[in-house]
Amino acid sequence: MKGTHDLPKAPAAQTASPTETPTMTPTPTSTATATETPTATATDIPAATSTSTTAPPSPTITNTPAPTATLTPMPSPTPVGQPGLPPLEVIVYNRLAYGPRPGDLDAFRALAGAAPADKLNTWLDQQLNPRSINDADCTGRVGAHALPTQAYIDNVGTLPGGTTVTPPPAGSNKRFLPVINNGPAAGLTADSMLASHWINYRRRPGRTGQYAENRPVMDVRISSLLRAVYSKRQLYEVLVEFWHNHFSIFAWEGYAPVTWQHFDTWVIRKNALGNFRVFLEDVAKSPAMLYYLDNYLNTRSGPNENWARELFELHGFGAENYGGVLPQDQVPGFPAAPTKYVDEDVYESTRCFTGWSINDVWGSDTNPNSWGNGTFRYFDAEHDRFQKRVLGRNIAPDGSPLVDGLTVLDIIANHPGTALYIARRMCTRLIGDAVDEATVQSAADVFYANRTAPDQIVKTVRAIITSAALQNTYAEKIKRPWESLIGGLRATNAQLNLKPVLVNNPNNGGVYWDDEQDIFYNYEAMGMPIFGRRSPDGWPDKRDNWNGTTSMLFRWKTMYWMVSTGTDSRRTDIKTDFVGPTNSGVGSKTAANIVRSGTQVASRG
Repeated sequence: MKGTHDLPKAPAAQTASPTETPTMTPTPTSTATATETPTATATDIPAATSTSTTAPPSPTITNTPAPTATLTPMPSPTPVGQPGLPPLEVIVYNRLAYGPRPGDLDAFRALAGAAPADKLNTWLDQQLNPRSINDADCTGRVGAHALPTQAYIDNVGTLPGGTTVTPPPAGSNKRFLPVINNGPAAGLTADSMLASHWINYRRRPGRTGQYAENRPVMDVRISSLLRAVYSKRQLYEVLVEFWHNHFSIFAWEGYAPVTWQHFDTWVIRKNALGNFRVFLEDVAKSPAMLYYLDNYLNTRSGPNENWARELFELHGFGAENYGGVLPQDQVPGFPAAPTKYVDEDVYESTRCFTGWSINDVWGSDTNPNSWGNGTFRYFDAEHDRFQKRVLGRNIAPDGSPLVDGLTVLDIIANHPGTALYIARRMCTRLIGDAVDEATVQSAADVFYANRTAPDQIVKTVRAIITSAALQNTYAEKIKRPWESLIGGLRATNAQLNLKPVLVNNPNNGGVYWDDEQDIFYNYEAMGMPIFGRRSPDGWPDKRDNWNGTTSMLFRWKTMYWMVSTGTDSRRTDIKTDFVGPTNSGVGSKTAANIVRSGTQVASRG
């Protein structure tokens, strides 16, 4: 039975968030209330190599024929009633980044290339190769926060003039739980991170501090905010958030908090610009997802379809390709290339993933090493060994370990329906809410044609960003709370100090974490706690979900808090410069000119 955990205190004003819950089988629930939200801690990007604890060869299957070519995308007209298009750099920094910091727009204009589109290509060459970007300032800021559970990977040998940052020691009345501070040469791996966090934050007797099991996810929350605000790898950070939302997990219950650094670093960040098939397998084997969608309980004697259903409905095919309760042999294209998935495919896939679980061996409280380490574990005795049929493919009985589940992942990753669904979601995030079908199909063609390429996602993103649709679309989306917060912090050149400390005060609460993070309490009142979506569909990505009066009101209140608090000389956690960027961007200080300059950091993207 799943455990639940107490959470840090809730923000003073929490509003109901918009929901779009899909039809599905029940997913794990918790009696706790989510109040916090994060993203990763590895300052470099893990290499896109397999992190599987067991790596049998993927079965060979016949590829489905590629979709037919479509028309070249045509420019999208400027929305009726909207002002003309702003300069391309404004579109780029509001759609492909979290908004410009002072100097960013000028830096874009100074890039190589005669025309704005040429400069965009130069910018893309850099952003789609994030390892080439010297991100030492962001690295230093994250490292200086000495996040207790961070997987701190330095940039030596990977960046021009590489840098090493050592987290500062704790103060006399403060102490930190173990910090993983190994560079790549020291052999930091996904499994070593999992084992360290599992022992120290889940199984270690006498764990230090309140909510010790939540410390990893709280640290990811801090590092995510810092990276979104300060990283020069802006497109990468936008895509990391996109994939977190695509493979959405409620991060505050069960195994998820303890394993969140692993999920963020070795699943999302490792694969954000890689190959979708590799991505799917890492997600399927991650302890956070195995727990959240109950597959760690999926056995031949007690099948649980939650993971298999969401794999089809949300992660791969998408609900747009759902054929309902039709028998498999009545689906158009059966058996060579079924165009839809049906309930029977979900049930058969559930059987394929039986035995995929977590190494959670019961041990002794006096010997932490006797417990499991939280890594992926396959239990062959719990696997349904009989024949299955998924999307017209017969899967033979008594296959080798893992082969049934791996076959399902192959089928989904190689289906044109998946390509179209993923392309549509990416176009919605990077361009606008109503992207023309020709642009979506063109991106899907690239995704499908490169389905075996290690940089499949890079190629697809480039196709979307260089389309006429992106360069001729603006103000079709409303920035969601996360984009609004980060955009405001970047525009005001905010300086953040969110370092968590472990206070030992016997006279007032004993040992507890003091995070000094009013910024998160204010942010979450807007209704979109990152990693706090309880249903697996992720936060909605259309403007109609975020233009309600309550959501807008709290966004304005957060902006007011940011400016008023950030200019308070008594605050140490946030400093903002509201006047400086305004002075640098506005000549004559008339109300009209000040408002007009806000185009660069507007709430519309």
